Amino acid sequence: MKKINTRLIFLQLGLFCLCPNIRGQNGGIVIDADIRVFSVLAALHAAGPADDASHTNEVRLSISKEFQNLPAPLRERLQKFYRDHFEGKVSEEQISRYISLALLSEGPPDFKLSLPLTSLPPDAQSIYEFLDVVKEFYATARVEVIWSKYRQFYDEAIVRYRPLINQIILTSDGYLRIASGSFLDRRLSIIPEFLVPSNTFNARTYRDNYYLVFGPSDKLKTDEIRHQYLHFLLDPFAMRFTLPRDTRTGLTKFVETAPNIDTQYRTDLQFLVTESLIRAIELRMNKVPSALATAELDSYVRSGALLSRHFYDTLPAFEATQEGIRLYYPNLIKSIQMDKVEASFNVAQKAPIRRYLN
Repeated sequence: MKKINTRLIFLQLGLFCLCPNIRGQNGGIVIDADIRVFSVLAALHAAGPADDASHTNEVRLSISKEFQNLPAPLRERLQKFYRDHFEGKVSEEQISRYISLALLSEGPPDFKLSLPLTSLPPDAQSIYEFLDVVKEFYATARVEVIWSKYRQFYDEAIVRYRPLINQIILTSDGYLRIASGSFLDRRLSIIPEFLVPSNTFNARTYRDNYYLVFGPSDKLKTDEIRHQYLHFLLDPFAMRFTLPRDTRTGLTKFVETAPNIDTQYRTDLQFLVTESLIRAIELRMNKVPSALATAELDSYVRSGALLSRHFYDTLPAFEATQEGIRLYYPNLIKSIQMDKVEASFNVAQKAPIRRYLN
């Protein structure tokens, strides 16, 4: 995997229904295109960053051509901004930063930030001034007209993904035995966008708003969508049911010195807990054979999802009960044993590197 409002489609009680211009009382799940993302990425494409031809599709190429006749001064400003803020990253990493910025804007016509500048995540904060150029680009390039012209392709992608997402919701809720639609005021937005490369996914979480921006492709993919949906479901549990004090202290000390652990695991124990649980759930739901599951678990633990093996070994007991995850979750947390966690990490360090391909 490579690593976001016109007509809205809501999922309620496990079934999709078309509800134009209506917002669900509990926020919930939305699959729709987003003009903020479209506008920012259209401006980025007008700046001329190099693309990998293997990621192109006809819709994406056609949209890009719509903006070829920009006034020279505006195009030069876009290009200069892109060059000045490149930071040596590959094209897809650049796009990821601009997606973050788009999702943290209020959209057209003014593209104001939706958060104070000091509250922006670092990737968006480093390029926030691009929104000033996007505002001019939006008006000059008549982005609203282009957006309307290509809206049908986005609608077709939404219709194509709708049964897939519906199935993800049903199977995930069924495995966890959790009531569909109980999202309180949280919201998951699944956003198809042709201006990002096909088969790439950008997951973002800002407070109670979860986003997954993806490049539509002929081969519909499920793993990344399910992964973000599981975060949407399970993140609140890590906040509600905190680790026992001794376990939290032990994990904190261990991640400070353990080698080769990804930064987010070192700095965010709630993420470590939830990501570990999700990785274990995915293996269980996919019914991965034991030997291959072991290789995957070693990989997860090496990177910093230190509790993956614990949750994988504990989930069969959950599967055998009638309790939902809301009631069983504290058992998963209280049964963590730090000596086994450390032993699992040491084993993973010595294990050969293999990847399970489903």
